[in-house]
Amino acid sequence: NDHYESAVRLLSDPRTAPLFQMSKEDKARYGGTDVGDACIIARNLIEADAGTRFIFLLHRDWDHHSNIYTRNNIYKRSEELDPALSNLLEDLASRKRANGTSLLDETLVIAVGEFGRTPMVQGGSDGRDHHNRCFSFWLAGGGVKRGHVHGETDDLGFNVVRDPVHVNDLNATLLYLLGFDHKKLTYRVQGLDMRLTGIAGNVVDGILGRRGGRIPGPYRFSLHAPEVTEVWHPLGEQLRLKSCFPLRLSEFAIIVTARAW
Repeated sequence: NDHYESAVRLLSDPRTAPLFQMSKEDKARYGGTDVGDACIIARNLIEADAGTRFIFLLHRDWDHHSNIYTRNNIYKRSEELDPALSNLLEDLASRKRANGTSLLDETLVIAVGEFGRTPMVQGGSDGRDHHNRCFSFWLAGGGVKRGHVHGETDDLGFNVVRDPVHVNDLNATLLYLLGFDHKKLTYRVQGLDMRLTGIAGNVVDGILGRRGGRIPGPYRFSLHAPEVTEVWHPLGEQLRLKSCFPLRLSEFAIIVTARAW
């Protein structure tokens, strides 16, 4: 009930109503799709600086087990996602603070899917199966190196052959960029102080920007119950979503997930 009440407060508060408005020009530029509209709202939430800490966007229907190259599959998904993300980054970069930094400098944007897809055809129907040996994601803004490609697969795209990044390494790096030492940050689960990276994980120095990464501080955070695993709210309140961050910070992160279903 707390989560439903929090959502109602979010949508009914007069301070948040303007953040959900968008011009015809913005809608057209971002693609006029659900994910495009979500990116506009994400931009508005960050620009308003009204307490939002994490924003989670979902782009569905990437589960192409068959007929991947038909018009309504990978081409349509890509045409929806490309203008939404590219204009989001462009707008964040163009919004400047008085000190010369941009909203993109203060915002870590993460675009990631659930898993990779096999490089070979599945079942003779021109589709791709789930693949856990390698897959790609990208980061922008928030202290990461620009124009950098980290890691490499074999020619087939089946295995990682250079600079692998485990999910624990990714989480350690994201926490570092947000100002946390993943080895010291713990939360209590069934009487144990657990780390978000388990007993593993290393910061991937190769993707950090020239100043060693990290979004400008100061950093303020509070831990919530471990079953509540993401927080975003213009009023700084708690809303349950899916992610691996039970934190509330003074800076921003946008997590864009391409989901199979």
